[in-house]
Amino acid sequence: MVGSVLSLAGQLSSYYLYFDLLSHFRIQYIVLIFPALCVSLLLGKRLISIALFICLSIHCFEVLRSYLPKQTDGEPAGPVIRVMTNNLWAGNYSQAAQVHHIQSVNPDIIVFQEYTSHWEQALSKSLPDYLYQEALVFDNPFGIALYSKFPLIESDIRVFAYDQYPTVEGKVAIGDHELIVIGVHPPPPVTASRYVERNRQLTLLGTAARSINKPMLILGDLNTTQWSGHFRQLEENGNLTDVRRGFGILTTWPSSRWLLRIPIDHILVNDQIKTVQTKVGEFAGSDHRSLWADIQLF
Repeated sequence: MVGSVLSLAGQLSSYYLYFDLLSHFRIQYIVLIFPALCVSLLLGKRLISIALFICLSIHCFEVLRSYLPKQTDGEPAGPVIRVMTNNLWAGNYSQAAQVHHIQSVNPDIIVFQEYTSHWEQALSKSLPDYLYQEALVFDNPFGIALYSKFPLIESDIRVFAYDQYPTVEGKVAIGDHELIVIGVHPPPPVTASRYVERNRQLTLLGTAARSINKPMLILGDLNTTQWSGHFRQLEENGNLTDVRRGFGILTTWPSSRWLLRIPIDHILVNDQIKTVQTKVGEFAGSDHRSLWADIQLF
């Protein structure tokens, strides 16, 4: 029971690193608390059962939010395109598996994280349909790239907060429409300083997103889940919506350990875009699974 109560510290994720880390494992808490509640009820432990039921209800409420669709005003009339965020993992050398996966999903726009020199060599030659590219190659986890089948009117590597965590930004021409694409990869909050750095980057990203009055989306490994207060602040500050809304949890990391998997790879859109569908990609050698969505522009 003590562990169940401690799990509620995740509700204070906006205030402290360890509370933030506790906020990410809602599914696992539900899986653990539910059988404990059943046993407690069978044994007639009334107070313990009440405490467990409260904990379970809070976690279930947080999870169910992902299944509630976002209401939009009007119906979009613009084109439907497919977008993907894909953390390749710098230590992954399964190039053939990744190429096969990308070709099977066939997205129109991709943002790659952990884009190293060996990934640039493999993908730039194996994906000829993506004529328009903007990339910064780092042989560490923070290289980043934007691949597009549509023309890039403008593109650049940008720094929102820290030089070591660059973002890629592009203005994509899709027929008569323009779409702003921002690819990001903030640091994982494994230390207090990295926690501060991640949060600052998310804050500045939200501020930048709010100032854009065209269809806009953010793609990347944000190293946080939708249950973190910092993620919700990003949504609120940037007037953004997680494309998972209405489609479920869709966990992405760690890719090969489904019992521990949490949703830290994200696509967020502003109110000039409607999400048609969202799915998680297959295992392709990385410690992340890709996340892709079909979106329609207003």
